[in-house]
Amino acid sequence: MKIISMQLRFLFPIIFSVAFWPNVAVGFPVNLVDLTYELSDKTPVFPGLTKFTLHKREGLSEGGTNFVMNDFTSGEHLGTHMDAPKHINPSGLTIAEIPIEHFTFTAAVIDISQRASKDPNTGVQMEDINKWEEQNGRIPNDSVVFMFSGWSRNWPNENAYLGNSPENVTDIHFPGFHGDVCEWLVKERSIGGVAVDTISVDIGNIHTFPDRKSVV
Repeated sequence: MKIISMQLRFLFPIIFSVAFWPNVAVGFPVNLVDLTYELSDKTPVFPGLTKFTLHKREGLSEGGTNFVMNDFTSGEHLGTHMDAPKHINPSGLTIAEIPIEHFTFTAAVIDISQRASKDPNTGVQMEDINKWEEQNGRIPNDSVVFMFSGWSRNWPNENAYLGNSPENVTDIHFPGFHGDVCEWLVKERSIGGVAVDTISVDIGNIHTFPDRKSVV
C-alpha cells in the first residue's frame, strides 16, 4: 500500500498502516487496524526498483553469547510506505521534515472493490467522492482519502499485483485515483493526502503520474 505527501501534509498510497491511541489514552473505544505487509523476497516492487533481500546473521560472539540479527538491502518504495513531497518535488519536504502532528488524521475510505474486481484500470472517480459525501457528509479538511480496491487479494503475487510481468513496465494494470480527482480533493477539500492498496496512486496504465503530482 502506498502513501503520498503534499507540502506539510502527506499522502498514503502501495500499502499503508493506520494506528490509533489505545483506549486508555483517548477515553473511548477504538478499533486497531493493521494494514501492513510483511517484507520478504516475494514483496512486489515497482518495475526497475531494488527488491527486498534479508541477510541473516546469527551465531556466537567472541564472549560466547548467542546472537541473532539481520542485515537487509531494499529499495524505498515497496511494502507499506509513505511518499514524501521530495519524491516528486526536488524542493519538497523529506519524511523527517514533516511535523509529527501531521501523522494523525481522519480517514475517508472510498470503496471501489466491486468495480476493480472486473476492471483493473478503474479508479476513484468524482462519482465515488460524491456518493461518499452523500452518505457521510463533507470530507473533512486535512483528512486522508483512502482507496479500497480489494487489490490485496493479489498480494504477494507480483504479476497479479502489477497486472503484468515486472519486465513490462509500460503495460501494467492496477486501480488508482482517476484523472483530476486528487487535484479536486486538494483544492476543494484541502485534504492532507491520499492512500491506496495498490503499488501507486495513479492508475497503472497511466504513466504521467498526474494524481501523484497533484498531491505532493
